[in-house]
Amino acid sequence: MELDKQITVRKVTHSAKAMPDGNFAKVLVYEFSVGTHGPFREEFFVNEQHTEAINHRLNMHAALLRSTGALPPEGA
Repeated sequence: MELDKQITVRKVTHSAKAMPDGNFAKVLVYEFSVGTHGPFREEFFVNEQHTEAINHRLNMHAALLRSTGALPPEGA
């Protein structure tokens, strides 16, 4: 799965997130925009840090914006 052409990744950082059990989990944080919308932020846990999962989650933002008419249809 390719990343939507309207998505621009601005920054990728490593971070830690406090979990409900008191432990910390390593996360990869993506800051991105979709067309002129954003910035958006998505956090990916270790088991989600692969291209397919990242592209899928970021593409969901573009799909939502298209469904509301905030972005033109793909290929338009």
